[in-house]
Amino acid sequence: MVEDDYVNHIPVLTGGYGKAALREFYSQRFIPTIPPDTTLTPISRTVGTDQLVDEMIFSSTHTQEMPWMLPGVAPTHKKVEIPRRQTSPRTHLLGSSLGPQTDWSDHRPKSSGTRRRNRP
Repeated sequence: MVEDDYVNHIPVLTGGYGKAALREFYSQRFIPTIPPDTTLTPISRTVGTDQLVDEMIFSSTHTQEMPWMLPGVAPTHKKVEIPRRQTSPRTHLLGSSLGPQTDWSDHRPKSSGTRRRNRP
């Protein structure tokens, strides 16, 4: 990891910039809040001259708060499937750096129990 690495989860704007912020993000807010039954199903990988793009489906049971993906949403104990796309520079493949990484997620999960809005 280098000083100017960053991770940005769009649209919730979680992640961090720099070694200290990324260490705190991954150790305190990301890894401990990943549900135990989480799976990532690869959909596609595109390798360009200077960038790598992975598309995947994030699946889990919403058994705990996930502030990095569903901020402010209490656990529903329902299955969640969220399409994700991650871009990274090709140097990531060569092991010279963590990123920078940008993650896009479609936050319209199939499970109605994880919606951020309360509906009557």
